[in-house]
Amino acid sequence: IKLVNTGVIQSTQINCIETLPNGDVKINWNQVSNPNNSFVAYKVKSLQGLDVNISDINTTSYTIPAINAAHDFYIGVQSGCDGNVTKYSDTVKNIHLDLINPNNGTAILQWNKPKSSPLNSYNSHYRIYREYPSGIFSLIDSTLYNNTNYKDTIDICDAFISYKIVLPTTTCAFTSNIEGDDFEDMITPDIPLILGVGADTTQVGNVLVTWNQNGQPDTYGYVVYTFDANGLLFELDTVWGWQNTSYSYPDDLANGPLSYSVAAFDSCYTAAVPVTYQTSAKANINATIVLTSSVQMCEKTVSLFWTPYVGRQVSSYIIWNRQNGTWTNLGATSDTLIILSVDNGTNYCFYIEARFNDGNSAFSSPSCLYVPSPGVPSFHYFKIATVDEEVVVLTDYIDASVGIQAIQFERRRALDGAFEIISIVPVNGDLTTFVDETAEVQDYSIEYRTKFIDSCGGFSPNYANINRTIYVSGMADEYELINNIQWNRYEGFNAGVDHYLVYRSFNGNFIGPPIAIIPNLNDNQEIYSYTDDINNLVSNTMSSSLSDYSNGAMCYRIIAKEKGGNFFGFQDSSQSNDFCLNYVPLVFIPNAFTPEALNPIFIPVITNVSEKNYSFQIFNRWGKAFFKTNDILKGWDGKVESTGENAANDSYLYFIEFEDQDGKSYVKKGFVTLIR
Repeated sequence: IKLVNTGVIQSTQINCIETLPNGDVKINWNQVSNPNNSFVAYKVKSLQGLDVNISDINTTSYTIPAINAAHDFYIGVQSGCDGNVTKYSDTVKNIHLDLINPNNGTAILQWNKPKSSPLNSYNSHYRIYREYPSGIFSLIDSTLYNNTNYKDTIDICDAFISYKIVLPTTTCAFTSNIEGDDFEDMITPDIPLILGVGADTTQVGNVLVTWNQNGQPDTYGYVVYTFDANGLLFELDTVWGWQNTSYSYPDDLANGPLSYSVAAFDSCYTAAVPVTYQTSAKANINATIVLTSSVQMCEKTVSLFWTPYVGRQVSSYIIWNRQNGTWTNLGATSDTLIILSVDNGTNYCFYIEARFNDGNSAFSSPSCLYVPSPGVPSFHYFKIATVDEEVVVLTDYIDASVGIQAIQFERRRALDGAFEIISIVPVNGDLTTFVDETAEVQDYSIEYRTKFIDSCGGFSPNYANINRTIYVSGMADEYELINNIQWNRYEGFNAGVDHYLVYRSFNGNFIGPPIAIIPNLNDNQEIYSYTDDINNLVSNTMSSSLSDYSNGAMCYRIIAKEKGGNFFGFQDSSQSNDFCLNYVPLVFIPNAFTPEALNPIFIPVITNVSEKNYSFQIFNRWGKAFFKTNDILKGWDGKVESTGENAANDSYLYFIEFEDQDGKSYVKKGFVTLIR
């Protein structure tokens, strides 16, 4: 016979065990089904001696007085025929929390697991709650099921702090007992790590100090320190807020290196006046980079020098140029000196960025500079070219204050029209003069130009104005005594030519007023001319011969006069070459003279000859010299020059040697009769 006990009910499971605020322990389970009306009782038991029967099937919890320990609870369901069968659940522990206060600013929490292996209905993490202020529990953290200890860092200065552990399930939550003690925040903030000190690139003129966020979350803020003029560390400012990790303020980085340190402080403070906070030790001193520069204008380079960054290991220094808000990376170096190529006439603003191994960086003080263009004068004017007899005097006017080294004078060649260098003259002032002694002033008008050599020895790409000399030429009508001369216009005056002065020489000397003033009516007129009628000159001087006036040569000189209003303040004059018209010598020699009558002196009548190398001699028929002179105005009076006695009536040989104005030699000889 097979007997079946149809009324046996399977055991329920404990869902959770709550420790109530008063310490009592509440055990929770699910109600069982009773289809056969065979339920007898719930049996709530523990390995530590609890044994309670509950006959009301609708009851799903049971509370026991505080036990202050972890007990092993299980529940049974009594059912079947006459209640002869009891089915039991797995053993489940209440969570009991032990709190340890080591008096070092931490709280040590330890507890037990409800079961060695969690049920599927259990949450995977314990939730850790802290009560502060009184009556308010706040979730501070969570930890995995198999982890049954936790260390809380106290960030409350001085208070009674309680804790509890909660493990949620799908139906309710395991809750531990509440444990508390008097705790103090005895852990100071971590020593800050300075990330960099240097120029604030977002706020020109400011210094930027940055550091890491402190590892202690109760950090209230940070104190920034620097050194005073005596080298003593003092508090520069306070930065409030755990997450505020930078400080920017105006200062002149060029006065550095500037050194800084930072300390962190938390919420705990003393009641002293003034209030003092619990503060970390100071961070390692960090010092800024001071950048200086030196411009090599002529080499078009700039040398950058900087102090090394102090306080952190530098992986490299990056050189930056900041122009108009744009940053340009110019390269990297491990040194503290670099030479860079730059452009003349350009502004630069250099920074050095110290790169650290952790990716942070700091910028140096800026070095902003202007690279000047070497020897650029404010003015350059080729002042004048003027002929002085057989040479040309050239004068250049330039702003020598910018270090101009020299003026290069150039002359245009007649052969091919190209300019050639004739001299490079050192500059000792604003006016520089050169005398061109090889100029062929009697052959043609000559063009000149100049340019300067700057303070770096470089040649100017541009020339000053061109100067062209005046060249005079002409023709003579020897019979009509009319001279026609012409000359080219002078080029070079800043204000232009006002008029030309025409001078004629007196026996080779240009003295007295000009014989004509020729106005410049057209700046584009190329050729000027003048007709000189010297018949009037002969008649006005009561001369019977032109030789009384010119010795056979009529010379002219032109002087160009500048208009007023020269931009540079000058009003110059330029002189031409001296042009001479040489007349053919005319000689008249009498064939007789009477020393005691109407013709007492025997003298040749000679015109248009040079006074140089003139010789007049008288010989008797046997070749003895009776008279000799080199004076063109002296004649023979019929006496023997050596004795002073009268020469006898006779025929005498004359011998005359002379030259014209071109140096051509002439000889005249013949006989003259002396009659007494």
